[in-house]
Amino acid sequence: MDSITRPPHYNRKVDVYDFAYHNDLGGLETNIVKYVSRAGKKIYPEQSAKQSRLSDLKKAKETLDRLIAYLETV
Repeated sequence: MDSITRPPHYNRKVDVYDFAYHNDLGGLETNIVKYVSRAGKKIYPEQSAKQSRLSDLKKAKETLDRLIAYLETV
């Protein structure tokens, strides 16, 4: 397995990028799906599995909050 293009935390039944493409998701929406679907799968050395999962979910929330804020202004 190529650790650059297909690291272990990318191993899902549905590829996030394929899902995004086939559902016409924009970049921010794609990142939200990516963070949620991979939450806790990528373990950072300085974090426990729980902390890693929370970190990914917080990234998804931050991205969603930014997207909502943007859409409320346009």
